[in-house]
Amino acid sequence: AAFCLDQSKCLMKASQILYSEFVTSKTESIELRNFNDFTLVTGIANPRPLLKHLEDLNKDFDHIQFPDHHEFSEHDLSKLQNKSKILTTQKDYMRLKIKLKPDKLYYISIETRILNQPEFLKNYIEECLF
Repeated sequence: AAFCLDQSKCLMKASQILYSEFVTSKTESIELRNFNDFTLVTGIANPRPLLKHLEDLNKDFDHIQFPDHHEFSEHDLSKLQNKSKILTTQKDYMRLKIKLKPDKLYYISIETRILNQPEFLKNYIEECLF
């Protein structure tokens, strides 16, 4: 799959976050540029890079943010059932796919890469450990 690039502020730009150009459901894969009017559901520690990526693409969406590793309650699921299209991360997709209708649930693949900056990474690790 093709990926778009967004610099992560994590590790002071020593890493990159790559977003797929496609969103995927149980039955289809759609180009992100053609996917609009959705609700973004995040249960990740820092959704800001994903929000910025979608905003930079001029996407029209609502955002429902949950804490990292959130256990979705019946109330949460009831609220989400009323949404026409839901976009989430692959991690949350795996947790929601058995609880929500598969025709409305999509995920975007996210990949993090550490840049090839050995000296920077060595210094960063030493700072964290000592």
